[in-house]
Amino acid sequence: MSNSASRRYRAPQEDGAALIEPARADVADLLAQNRHRLESSQFEIQGQGLPELAALARHELVAIAARYTDAYLGSSSAVDSSPDRPLIVSGHQPELFHAGVWFKNFLLSSLAERHGATAVNLIIDSDLARHTAIPVPERRGELTTVSAIPLDAAGPVIPFEERSIVDQTMFWEFPARVCAQLNDVVPQGNDPSPRIVSSLWEKARQVAATWGPAQPLGLVLSQARHALECDAGLRTLEVPLSHICQGPAFRRFVIFMLGELPTLRGIYNDSLAAYRIANRVRSASHPVPSLAAREQWLEAPLHLWTTQNPIRRHCFVRRTSTGLELTNFDDVQLWLEVTHDGAPDRAIEQLAAAESRGIKLRPRALVTTLFARVFLSDLFIHGIGGAKYDELTDEIIYRWFGLRPPRFLTATATFRLPIDRPEITRDDVLRSAQRLRDVIFRPESLVGHPLVSRDQALAEHLASLAAEKRKYLERNTLRKARREIYQGLARIHHSFADCLAPVAAALHEQHLSLLEEYARARRLGSREFSYSLFCFDHLVPRLLELCNVPA
Repeated sequence: MSNSASRRYRAPQEDGAALIEPARADVADLLAQNRHRLESSQFEIQGQGLPELAALARHELVAIAARYTDAYLGSSSAVDSSPDRPLIVSGHQPELFHAGVWFKNFLLSSLAERHGATAVNLIIDSDLARHTAIPVPERRGELTTVSAIPLDAAGPVIPFEERSIVDQTMFWEFPARVCAQLNDVVPQGNDPSPRIVSSLWEKARQVAATWGPAQPLGLVLSQARHALECDAGLRTLEVPLSHICQGPAFRRFVIFMLGELPTLRGIYNDSLAAYRIANRVRSASHPVPSLAAREQWLEAPLHLWTTQNPIRRHCFVRRTSTGLELTNFDDVQLWLEVTHDGAPDRAIEQLAAAESRGIKLRPRALVTTLFARVFLSDLFIHGIGGAKYDELTDEIIYRWFGLRPPRFLTATATFRLPIDRPEITRDDVLRSAQRLRDVIFRPESLVGHPLVSRDQALAEHLASLAAEKRKYLERNTLRKARREIYQGLARIHHSFADCLAPVAAALHEQHLSLLEEYARARRLGSREFSYSLFCFDHLVPRLLELCNVPA
C-alpha cells in the first residue's frame, strides 16, 4: 500500500497490562503533527477548504456533545468544552463490552486532562444490536463453565438507534440473575465492593426515567456507564453518532461524497484490493465488501433505512439532470437537488427534511472513522480491531484528499475475572499431542512412562523391542536404504503398536480430556468478559492506575 505500513497489534497477555501505541509520551507530538497535516491541506469541498469544514465539524461536535451530555449528567460532567481546545475522540458501540474496551474511555479522559484537550466519546448507535446476552461464568456441579445470560428478549437485528428495550422485566432483573450466577463461582464475601452490573443498573434506572415508554437499549446502557465513569472521576463528553449525522457539517460532507462517488468508488475499491494483497486476505467480504455497481447505480459507503422499516440496507446513487437520486432498492427513494455550481444548501435542507420523515442516512464503518479522524478530532483512539482495518482508511484518505493521514492511538488492556480455572497451558496440550505422535514414530521413548511401568510384562516387552530397534538401526543405515531395510523397521514398529495399543488408547483419552480442560481454561480466563461482571473496587482503581503510569 502506498502510504501505510502493515501493522500488527497483539493484546497484552498479562492480567492488568495495557497496550498503548504510540506511547503516551508521544501524544503531544501527535496532536501537533495531526493539526499541522490538516492545516496544510489545499483540498476543497464545494468551495470550502478541508481545514475550514473540519473546524465547523469540530465546533458542532463539541456543541452537540455538550448538550447531549448535560441532558442526563447536568453540571456534574464538568468538562471544559471551549471550541479552541484540541479534541481527542474515541468511540464504540453501546454494549456491555469487555474491560479492555472500557480502558479506552479512561485513557481518553486522562490524555485530555494531561494535554488541555476536550475528550469526546462517540456512541456508534448506527451499528447493529446483534447480541442481547453476555457470557457469564457458571458453576455446574464440580465444574465452572460459561453460559449466556440475556439482558433483554431477542428481537430483530436493527441499528441501536432504533432498538428499544423489549422485555422490561427481563432487563431490570438482569443484575440479580448475573450476580446470583457469579456468586456461585466467586462468593461476594471475597470482595465486599458491589459488582459493576449492580451499580450500572442503578444508574440505568435514573436515566431510563428520563425516556418515555420506548426506552432505547443502547442509550440507556451508555448513559448509565457514562454516569458511572463520572463518579469515578472521568471527564468526558459523549454523543451518539446519529446526532452528528444530523449536523450541517456531516451532511455537507455526505453531499460532496455522493457527488464525487465515481471517483471515491474507484479509490475505495482500489485501496481495498491493495489492502487485501498486503495482508494476504482472500475473502471478498473482509475487511469490508467492495462497492458495487448496478447499471446506472453506484453503491455508496452509507446505510439507508427508515424508522418504519429499520433494516439497514446499502445506499445506491445515480446522477440525474437535476441532482442525485438515492435508493436502498427497497422502501427508500430520495432526491437531492444539486445546483450547477455544486452549492449544497438545498440538498442539506432536503436531507434534514428526509430525516424528519424517518429516513436515516448513516455512514458505514470506514466512512465513520474517516470522518472522525479527519473532521472531528486532533487525535483518535482506536482499539486493536479498528486500528487494523484503518490501514485501509489511511489509504483512502491519502488517495482521495491528498492528505497524509492523521495518526491515531491504539489502546486496549487485559483484565481477567478473579475466578478459579484449570492450570493448563498451550504447552501442556502440545506436549500431550507430541506424546501421541511418539507412540507411532518414537514408541521406544515410552519406556519408563507411568502407563507402561505399572505393567511389568509390558515394560519388559517394550524394553526388549526398544533394544531390538536400537540394534537394528546400528546395523542398518536408513539414508538411501533399500526397501527391505524400511520394511524391517516397519515390522518392529508394528510390534510396538500391538503391545502399546492399550497405552495409546489411554493417552488418547487423556489428550481429549486435556483439550476439554484447556478450552474451559481459555473460556474462564478470557479477556472478553464484560466489564460489568467485575467488582467495582477490583477493576476501576486498576484502570485509573494504568492511565497514570508514567509514559
